[in-house]
Amino acid sequence: MKNFISSIYVKPNSISDEKICVGLFIGGETTSYFAWSENKLKLTTKLASESVYSSLHRSFININNDITHKIGHESKGAIVKKHVYSSEYFQYLTNYNKGLIEFTSPKTISKSVDQKEFEKLFKLYVGENIIKLNKEIKETFKKKSALF
Repeated sequence: MKNFISSIYVKPNSISDEKICVGLFIGGETTSYFAWSENKLKLTTKLASESVYSSLHRSFININNDITHKIGHESKGAIVKKHVYSSEYFQYLTNYNKGLIEFTSPKTISKSVDQKEFEKLFKLYVGENIIKLNKEIKETFKKKSALF
């Protein structure tokens, strides 16, 4: 199996069919890479609603935490050591996931990709640098108390 690349888009307005590239996934035989842009997710709040941002943010955190727990690596540009996501899976997502998050059809990459090359491709596709995380992000649902 060769390396493949798939861009992750958010479609905040279904009427205009406008899409924003918020993330990138590169899959390979031995190692895969995944990252997203927090700034681009925040931009969707201005174009859609706060609940859209919360949902998307939670989804990407869950994916990142799943990847981080499997490999013990704490960065938003997480490396997946065990190949879990296949080109066929991303083709399935391209064909059938037509909601808020959309995936491009996986494209084959002829050369091998390392962390440095992934960061360059992320900057090219998404337009931002990957932000490294200092600690694992945990999504909480703590109720805010009101003062009387």
